[in-house]
Amino acid sequence: MTVSTEGVKNSLYRSDIEIFDVTPEMGRIWRVRIGMITLASGLTAELEMNEILPKDALLLPTRIMNKDEISMGNLAEMQTDMTRGAATILPEEHLDVMIYCCTSGTIAMGEETVTACIRAVKPGIAVTNPFTATVAAFRALNLKHVAMLAPYTVEVTTAMREHLEGKGLEIVRTGTFGLALDSEICQVAQDAIYTHAVAMDCAEAEALFVSCTGLRVVGLIDAIEREIGKPVVTSNQALAWHALQLAGYRDPVPGFGALMAAER
Repeated sequence: MTVSTEGVKNSLYRSDIEIFDVTPEMGRIWRVRIGMITLASGLTAELEMNEILPKDALLLPTRIMNKDEISMGNLAEMQTDMTRGAATILPEEHLDVMIYCCTSGTIAMGEETVTACIRAVKPGIAVTNPFTATVAAFRALNLKHVAMLAPYTVEVTTAMREHLEGKGLEIVRTGTFGLALDSEICQVAQDAIYTHAVAMDCAEAEALFVSCTGLRVVGLIDAIEREIGKPVVTSNQALAWHALQLAGYRDPVPGFGALMAAER
């Protein structure tokens, strides 16, 4: 049986289709492009990052597999899907920086492991994560004595405090919500976050750190700072700030605390 291709050819090469001459603005629409690896169970990080980042910064997210139950062992398992996730973001286009959006996952895997997994498919790219970004933020603010509010179990909260202390910060007070599921952390009421964040302030603390990219805290930063009279650093805020810094974007981004408000 012979099949005619005459109709196909006509549909592909119609002479009455107008072709317009345009010039794509390659690489000029956004000042920076940020690739973001977040968690399959996450409900918050993309919303918060898009809220913080200026309009001329393009956020390109992907997700990797994780378990909802938070433990150091489960967090470390994300390493197995990290490189695959990184490879899905603009494989043939330019990125300025790649970010991994999990504070506790970073300490479970190790900062170097996170970077190595990403650079396996994005050689030489600038990489950051919420833990690395938080340490950099407190150094930029020239602050060392910190109160910490976390949502995790005592096991994970203890590990977070010890890792921060290992970077030279003095954690003068620590509080946690004691939650074991990522889905629970992402749905903590903002009133509760605000109340406990303010209550964590103490005379020894120069600043407050609110850990976890899952907590919906970005919209509360300015209000908490006004209440306690001290800088507040959060995982998503620090991550956004550090990503912009690494991409060479130094303009202030007001509305998200002292860290973002100053040009650095």
